[in-house]
Amino acid sequence: MERSITICGTNMTVEFDWSPYQPATWDDPAEGGEVEILNVLIGDQEVTDLLDDKIVEMIQEHLEELIPAMEQEERMCAAESAWEAKRELYY
Repeated sequence: MERSITICGTNMTVEFDWSPYQPATWDDPAEGGEVEILNVLIGDQEVTDLLDDKIVEMIQEHLEELIPAMEQEERMCAAESAWEAKRELYY
């Protein structure tokens, strides 16, 4: 996934993987909701290896705050796709 964000006044594009949060059940612990940063771009320059650990942590925390909205967006897209598929069957 890719998102444009601003950290410390700097606009950047972050490429990352994330796992949706799965709440705990009787048999399994909670899991997911984590973000793995793959690349950070400022403009068209890849700067991941140049970033301080504190900045990487700030980026990760910012993205983790966006996860609920990303999960909602994913659910909405899935529902829309299902609706479109059903509509094609009947019309």
